[in-house]
Amino acid sequence: MSVVAFLLCILVTTVTAIYLYRKLNPQGVLMLAGLVMLTFALILNVQPIIPDKSTGSVVFDLVKVVEETFIGNLSRAGLMIMTIGGYVAFMNHIKATNALVHISMKPLGFFRRYPYLAATVTIPIGQLLFITTPSAAGLGLLLVASVYPVLIGLGVSRLTALSVIAAATLFDQGPGSANTALAAELIDQTNVAYFITHQLPLVIPTTLVVMTLFYFNNRYFDKKEASRQSTENSETAEVPQTSAKPDIPLIFALLPILPLALLIVFSPYVGLFQPPITLNTTTAMLFSLFVSLVFVG
Repeated sequence: MSVVAFLLCILVTTVTAIYLYRKLNPQGVLMLAGLVMLTFALILNVQPIIPDKSTGSVVFDLVKVVEETFIGNLSRAGLMIMTIGGYVAFMNHIKATNALVHISMKPLGFFRRYPYLAATVTIPIGQLLFITTPSAAGLGLLLVASVYPVLIGLGVSRLTALSVIAAATLFDQGPGSANTALAAELIDQTNVAYFITHQLPLVIPTTLVVMTLFYFNNRYFDKKEASRQSTENSETAEVPQTSAKPDIPLIFALLPILPLALLIVFSPYVGLFQPPITLNTTTAMLFSLFVSLVFVG
């Protein structure tokens, strides 16, 4: 039965990828794929599909499971995404992002000549940060607030900067990952032991391959896009992030990276505090927002 379930999973995933490649509505495709997978799980009895309170009908129970999943995800991830998105917008509004770019350009001046190298190096750095911040959406948005404007200032395109940030969360790794915990439990190991003995030997060579592919791929498509834009109106061209000194105190440059610094310092894997202080992404963002308001005030 497990083999049949695995083959059906591969089939649904393949069909979903094909429809997404053909640019069908992604929300509808993913919703339908999820319902199909839940239906298969119910039919094959792979996992009980039971909501917290049954409706009395198997069909409606299936839909209610989707409803409860949405409510759980929106209350957790939705608040985090909105908080980080608002913080990023606030950093741009008070020009703290410009201050960060201005401060970063001098020590990173070498990378102005090799901007795609700087973009590629972001991938392993982000993967290290992913260990202390095991939330792909959270870390991605934090890097958008801190690393993205610096990469733009160095001269890469917006799409290249965003692609390497996404690649930083490509591997679900680290002792704090839910998938690591599940895999470690299956083979009766601790999370840390599984991470060191099973994940790292695969992640390191795979990361080198990904960095190489992203380096050449991004450079190729940026050149292709630049040649296309040169034939169109100049208004559509990329506008690089300015590194001119902003009209605010340069200490504001600390604000975009403050949430990320808090999550690293108070991470249980860093171990600076005993007993450890537990800090999630949303709490770090809200605390940083309060600090930012003090700076602005």
